Amino acid sequence: MPIEKPEASTYHQKRDTTTLHFKDQNSAEYLMRGGLCWPTLIIEGNQERIEGYALILGVNLRTGVATMFEETPFTCIDHIIDSTGKIKYRGLAPWLNKCWSQYFCSKFYWRDSSATYGRYMRDIRRSAMVKPKPVLPETIWDEEADVSHLVSMMAMEGKLRVNKDGGFITQQRAYQTNRALFYPARQAMMACVAGMDQFRWRRGNEEYD
Repeated sequence: MPIEKPEASTYHQKRDTTTLHFKDQNSAEYLMRGGLCWPTLIIEGNQERIEGYALILGVNLRTGVATMFEETPFTCIDHIIDSTGKIKYRGLAPWLNKCWSQYFCSKFYWRDSSATYGRYMRDIRRSAMVKPKPVLPETIWDEEADVSHLVSMMAMEGKLRVNKDGGFITQQRAYQTNRALFYPARQAMMACVAGMDQFRWRRGNEEYD
């Protein structure tokens, strides 16, 4: 079944959480966090492409289940248009705004070189389209296998829900048959899960706004 999207949301600033309201008057409080893989050169056979990936997870604070509500590939921050004014490459900016307006998600974890981060961070700061500006903590791991295992365990224990027809699951399946290729969606998921593990939520005793 596809992931059910909320019909409305309520932000709790003191707790840094969001209550998502679904149809039939179902509501739950979530910790909303995102993962980013900055655009990178991917070589597959004789083909080359530039691709990054972004996604957001909402962790139900009662059940502990993380749901991936949104995901998207991207190649730039603001749209790049051609000489006729048509969009040639769709940027990440509107998607970031959607994550805030619909989910109040403003923290996105990443893992990459500082030079790559700096280049895209400058683009985000300069973008008139990105409002508000997201918070981008760096997440660090020594062994990729450790983070990959953490993601796998979440899935095995029923603690990770994703769109079965989405880009992440497509790349995850491809990874099982060709581990030599780099998969941006997989990197974004690992960054998000590792970030939530390294930067634990500690506002459970805070009052609601």
